[in-house]
Amino acid sequence: MIRFCVWEQETFADLSLEFFGKGAGFLSPSEFMKELLSRRTIYRPEAYVFVLQGMQYTQKKLEKPRHLTGQEFARSLAAFARHLYGALAKDVLAEWGIKKTIDFGHIVYDLIEMGQMSKRPEDSLEDFRDIYDFDDELGSGFDWSDEILAGLSRNSKQPE
Repeated sequence: MIRFCVWEQETFADLSLEFFGKGAGFLSPSEFMKELLSRRTIYRPEAYVFVLQGMQYTQKKLEKPRHLTGQEFARSLAAFARHLYGALAKDVLAEWGIKKTIDFGHIVYDLIEMGQMSKRPEDSLEDFRDIYDFDDELGSGFDWSDEILAGLSRNSKQPE
């Protein structure tokens, strides 16, 4: 089982500066965790932090921060996942419960309910449905086939 934890103190502190405590309605990091853990969700906490970090990543890439559509944000989250995790992106997201683009939408709408993101009246959860196939967009994960493992074993032999 693959485990990647983004709850490192430095990462959460960076995220806190961007997303927590900015005006009324925003939760402190501890309040955010309490709220998140009180919800019945199929997604791991790392998935929520990933989406918040993905928004930060996306906004920094834009010339000027602006509202993103569900389609734009789903595509940006794929790019962000590839940036962070390379060939393991699909596997890491799956470990957190994210297997389809609609999962990004469910997380975004949870964050909207928690007051950590906002939406426009024309926005909908359906904007995140079937934007792309994860295998096509993120690859099918790293190939740990017997041939590759055998090659790694041959190449790792120590010189005599």
